Amino acid sequence: MKVPASSREQFLLIVQQEMERFEREERELRKEDRAERARLLKLPE
Repeated sequence: MKVPASSREQFLLIVQQEMERFEREERELRKEDRAERARLLKLPE
């Protein structure tokens, strides 16, 4: 199946944007996770 270059480029662009969004969300989650762990470690026993 031959896909027009423009729609293939469009598709690749969307995939790339999704990957970047996913990586950003991952970083945010890890940051929150670290903050939460640090907060828990500071709690008195």
